[in-house]
Amino acid sequence: MLSTKEKVKILLGSDKDLPEHLRFMMREDPGDAKANLDENPVVKDSESMTKEEKKMAKLAEKQRKKELKLIEAMADEEKRRKAEEFERANPKINHQTKSVKRKSIF
Repeated sequence: MLSTKEKVKILLGSDKDLPEHLRFMMREDPGDAKANLDENPVVKDSESMTKEEKKMAKLAEKQRKKELKLIEAMADEEKRRKAEEFERANPKINHQTKSVKRKSIF
């Protein structure tokens, strides 16, 4: 797997300090070298990982997804609460009868 420095050097087109196999990729086709960098890095990582590392990565991904769902749920709850407060503060008025209508809480 390529280091971040190597990726940056390939993307910027400077091959002075790159290893020989990467310089060869640059000479052949710079676009191809860039495509190789973006080519499914998760698969490349998982091939070199041990079983424990894969297990930990999977658990970390599950935890991250749970946290995202929790954040989304909290944001939805906050939006709902603000909408309810706004409705309470600004009740709807029926302009034909000029009476105030409030929604029931049930």
